[in-house]
Amino acid sequence: MTLIHSLEDLQTLVKEQPLVRHMSPHRFRNSSLPPAVELDLRPCSGILEVHPSDQVVVVRAGTGIRDLQTELASHGQGLPWIAAPGEDPNLDLATAIGLNLPHLGMATHASWREWVLGLTVVQPSGELVHCGSRAVKNVAGYDVQRLLVGARGTLGIIAEVILRTCPLKALPSVDAPSATEIDFIQRCLPTDFEALVESLGGAVVYADEAASVVYGVGKPAVSGSGWSLIAGSYAISDPVQSKYWQRAKAEFDPSGKLNPGEVQL
Repeated sequence: MTLIHSLEDLQTLVKEQPLVRHMSPHRFRNSSLPPAVELDLRPCSGILEVHPSDQVVVVRAGTGIRDLQTELASHGQGLPWIAAPGEDPNLDLATAIGLNLPHLGMATHASWREWVLGLTVVQPSGELVHCGSRAVKNVAGYDVQRLLVGARGTLGIIAEVILRTCPLKALPSVDAPSATEIDFIQRCLPTDFEALVESLGGAVVYADEAASVVYGVGKPAVSGSGWSLIAGSYAISDPVQSKYWQRAKAEFDPSGKLNPGEVQL
């Protein structure tokens, strides 16, 4: 594991290495991955700017969410992210944004795709690019940052993030369950939620009715709607989604340098 302490170090290593992996270990990443140079972004952490009146923070992507929340709270702000069962409450931003998994505040406050206003990203060539802006409503060009949210680090290495924050009094209040290692996350249409929970029975660790999401152990149930994520495995099965991912990969990382094997087709 190579520790990254600066943006310059990250650029140099990415430029020099043929294959790099740059997200923290996580239960919902693929468990079988080809060899690559492992980069640890967590030492490259910390808040760069805070603007409470604008509800915006600029922060390095190696920063842990809990550490960020603590600092934001001193400014009367916070992120509406609430750790799901089994989730590390101090998961680093680069990994959290790359995975874009459900969390317990998403029913009322959405998730990373809505909170990320801009990104500073290292490309496979080592070049630094910026996308988005500090404005909540930005009409200048394409929202490229949205494409990187949930891309599992395969389109670029997130180095810095511009985030939209919330006043503390507006943050959601959820009685989160105690930490439990889960095997799957399953989401369905609201009309199918009650049936899904009933079919899963004792496999349910936590049922988030507001977001129609179930966290459980064992295997997900067969459902007429929605999707499921299984620990240790991530594959795109939908042919349309697969096509668009391949097109994006060909544009952003044609050599397949970034997080090889992270997305299976």
